[in-house]
Amino acid sequence: MFKRGFSDKEHFFSAPIIARLLLAVLVFYTVSQTDQYQVLQSRSMATVNNLAEGSYNSAIGGRLLIYQDSFKVIKQYPFGIGTDNFSSIKSYGASHAHNELLNLWVENGIQGVIALLLLLGYAFKVFYKNLNHTNDLVSVYSACGLMLIVSYMIFGFSQAVFSHHQTIIFFIFYLYFFLAQISVIKKQYVLEPC
Repeated sequence: MFKRGFSDKEHFFSAPIIARLLLAVLVFYTVSQTDQYQVLQSRSMATVNNLAEGSYNSAIGGRLLIYQDSFKVIKQYPFGIGTDNFSSIKSYGASHAHNELLNLWVENGIQGVIALLLLLGYAFKVFYKNLNHTNDLVSVYSACGLMLIVSYMIFGFSQAVFSHHQTIIFFIFYLYFFLAQISVIKKQYVLEPC
């Protein structure tokens, strides 16, 4: 695709390609004028400056000290200190560990971490197994389920996403929706093959 796009000058300078490029420039310009973009840009520059100066804890928003306190609590209480109790460890005013598994381990212990990993592992296995199903709808729901799990796992590296009710309700609703849709469609597909 790239070889054809860059070597074929007629294709590269065609009206649809030029229109797409202009639209992309317009979108990027419009987004760069928003307040949210300005905040994101200033935070990114502060992070880069802190990294350049060797101030690693400031670069990651003080999370290094929070992680250290979390590991101390895990050593003392391997079975957790109680749900929604992270603020009781007095870790620099943090209400959560800024890492999903670490936060879960501090609050709910090893049994909480194992339960979450089993739930995600089972769902991941079901979605992955049905990714290339003969029914296209099952494949689409499987891909959506995989994207849901992977995106929450990636976001969970820097935030405790399941410590907020809104995000956990959203996650559970869509996780079980995708699993249920796959199950229902596969049952119908077995009864009435296309």
